[in-house]
Amino acid sequence: MPVHFTRRLVVLTAMRWFPVGLVVPVLILLLGARGLPLNQVGQVMAVYGIVTLSLELPTGGLADAWGRRPVVVAAALLSAVGLAALAFVGQVPLIVLAVATLGAARALSSGPVESWFVDAMHEAGHFDIEAGLAKGGIAESLALGAGSVIGGLLPGLFSALPTAGPGLIALSVPFVAAAVMMVVFALIAAALVSDGSASGSASVAGTVMDATRHSMRHAPVRRVLLVALCLGLMLSGIELLAPNTFAGLLGGATQTSGLYGILTAAGFVTAAAGAALSTRLPGRRQWVAMGAYLVAAGLVMLVGVPLLGVAAVSFLLFYMMIGLQGPVMAGLLHDRVQARMRATMMSVESLMFQGGGALASLLVGALAAAAGLIAGLGVVAVTAVAAAGLLLIDRDEPTTDDDM
Repeated sequence: MPVHFTRRLVVLTAMRWFPVGLVVPVLILLLGARGLPLNQVGQVMAVYGIVTLSLELPTGGLADAWGRRPVVVAAALLSAVGLAALAFVGQVPLIVLAVATLGAARALSSGPVESWFVDAMHEAGHFDIEAGLAKGGIAESLALGAGSVIGGLLPGLFSALPTAGPGLIALSVPFVAAAVMMVVFALIAAALVSDGSASGSASVAGTVMDATRHSMRHAPVRRVLLVALCLGLMLSGIELLAPNTFAGLLGGATQTSGLYGILTAAGFVTAAAGAALSTRLPGRRQWVAMGAYLVAAGLVMLVGVPLLGVAAVSFLLFYMMIGLQGPVMAGLLHDRVQARMRATMMSVESLMFQGGGALASLLVGALAAAAGLIAGLGVVAVTAVAAAGLLLIDRDEPTTDDDM
């Protein structure tokens, strides 16, 4: 495996996700400090989701039709604009515009770097991509974890700044740092990402239609996409239920906030460990992912056990299983699509993942409120078993031009 492609992937992935980690622990706090009530914060975040979902397929088509490099660079610069705006604006319409800008940047960035790596490997005659994808997964998880820890600490280092209101406040500092890092990432990506397989004459709409038809007609691809739907529901479900679970064990939300942040950062580390382990396990690759989902189903139920140690360890091991399945599922998808629609198909996968997250927001929370925490966790566990079932019936069917 060409080491230089893998090193580029690791560098690009870490630089892409570290700025995201910086703002994860402070985003909701910043919106609250701007004077937005909780219901309005939810509405603002809904704008982010709507913009991202609506642009996923067109932006994936751009990366396939026009090239990976310009889309990666545009996504980074657009993200920098949105982050810088959130650091300073206080009026709700401007906050909504900044969040919508971040949603557009998220849609643009959902596949071009990974697509570039797979194309570069294939063009070099190397088709064993899973080890490289695993290292990319490790870089993503560690960058998110490191960014989350640093982003949570930065406001305290600038306590001389105001704590609320418009303009630059203490909670703005992680956003300023993230915006600067996104500009640096854009420069690095312009130098490292090549467009050897870009099809500049392709139509964006045509590429999107081809990928959509392929996802519906080709059963192995369809199964991978359905697993992505399940994964989105699982992750959103656990993120929705875990904070209140640990609040109950620790005696309240105030006592939980700092410890849960540390636990979340530790979850990123265990996800990285799972990604590192994924290529070292024997057996058919889909069976490795299937085992990860079955283990995750049991672990998520243990998160509901009213013992802090059991719940915390289960939570961390759940994220290890998520990290374990990631490179395997990515490899299965890339093996079943061609370069001309690779980034678009990754956008389809991202769309399914986010759709699962939306289902979790509607179903899991409502069920947990009506029937209790165990019922909500049960939905997550059943979804994990369903993902394992999809992989159990999976078959290695070669992708042909007729399938395209």
